[in-house]
Amino acid sequence: MFSTARLIALLTALAQYSSTALAADPQAQPTIVDMRTATPAAVKQSAASAKPKGLTLLYSGPDEKMGDMVRKVSAQCAEDYHPVLRVIVVAVESGEGVMLLDPAGEPIGAIIPPNADLRVETHARLAQIADPLDAMHCRLAPKTGSNLRRQKICTTPREDAERERSTIEWTRRHQDGALTEPAPEQ
Repeated sequence: MFSTARLIALLTALAQYSSTALAADPQAQPTIVDMRTATPAAVKQSAASAKPKGLTLLYSGPDEKMGDMVRKVSAQCAEDYHPVLRVIVVAVESGEGVMLLDPAGEPIGAIIPPNADLRVETHARLAQIADPLDAMHCRLAPKTGSNLRRQKICTTPREDAERERSTIEWTRRHQDGALTEPAPEQ
């Protein structure tokens, strides 16, 4: 039988690692749901309703292998900055292995069998959802009011382009004399 408490502790640590790296909610608490008797539609609805949004991991197979498989897949997800915030245990009839679901509850690729290289297969699945404009990039910037302190700022190229566009627009309005609003936040 798997140890639910140990698995939740592991997932919490991994979620906090990847959430902190993304400058997201570091208080995200992963959950484990046993839905072995539920219908596939109920499982999909449960995965899509997970809050906060993150990846859902479907596991089907013997309890003895669950901890190791979930740990390896979750670690790779955290390394790739995609926190696993929910594990759903489903009936073995759906195929033994692990399947990743996106925040909308849609499958990301096929089931990863237990005899596969879990890290490589997980990384390949996560590459399918990665949009280069949504890749997180972090940098250290000086903290206002200090010459020594720095703060970590994580943004995506899409956010950088939007910030640059709004700053240019604000500057034009200011130079034209039609400015009545404060500068956009950086």
